[in-house]
Amino acid sequence: MNIDDLKTHKFVTECWNDSMGMRRKHKELGIDPMSDSVNELEFYTYRVGHALAHLLTWIEQLQEAPTYLADFNYSGKARKSGITRARYLLYTVENYLIRLQSIYDRCLQLTNCVFHLCIEDSNVGHSLVVSNLQVSRTDIPSHLKRVRKAVAGKQSDRNKIVHQASYQEKELDRLLLFYIYDESTWDEAQSGTPFKNLAIMRSQLLRKVVAEKRSEFEAINTELFEAIGLLLDKFLPHYRKHVKKVSTYVSAT
Repeated sequence: MNIDDLKTHKFVTECWNDSMGMRRKHKELGIDPMSDSVNELEFYTYRVGHALAHLLTWIEQLQEAPTYLADFNYSGKARKSGITRARYLLYTVENYLIRLQSIYDRCLQLTNCVFHLCIEDSNVGHSLVVSNLQVSRTDIPSHLKRVRKAVAGKQSDRNKIVHQASYQEKELDRLLLFYIYDESTWDEAQSGTPFKNLAIMRSQLLRKVVAEKRSEFEAINTELFEAIGLLLDKFLPHYRKHVKKVSTYVSAT
């Protein structure tokens, strides 16, 4: 499963149709959808659509991450600014690991909106959402757990990057050391190795590290996107239920 599959998921298309239909109506009437003039059904629909859009954007970025690993422009401004291939690789790896852990938070935000819990965005967290009776009495917590499990293996890496130090891995660390030197700073006499040999060696190591990381990230994404797809399956009936429920409130006013 990939981002294109998720974008055409029944839950996604139904939310999009509801949200965009109301958006067109409000645009014609000159109404700001985030103002107090919208009714509760419109508020609910927009909130779900907003949370869903941000989840899909995050998924899209995770899917693109393996491509970024190998997409370094050697003749571009990055290289002219002194950014080496190894530093670019480190940046893309760290960026992926940080974003990977945030995907679960996006799923919690969407859960908050689908179940119309109305928890303030800044207060949305695992315990507060899954312990809510509306959520805990369903099978949603087990599917959230599956999403969390898909990213759990990299949680400590993310925490170290954010709170302690740069991402460290033996082969990547070696690569960073190799790229400290260029032809003008490499001492062939002292090292006993011509610079061209160093260039060949680090190029081979670079291809190896990129291939391994790309394979690793693609495997994580496959498991994660499958878990999210199953979560969206479970969201659909709850979304329909709340649309119907909130519609009743609006009709009664």
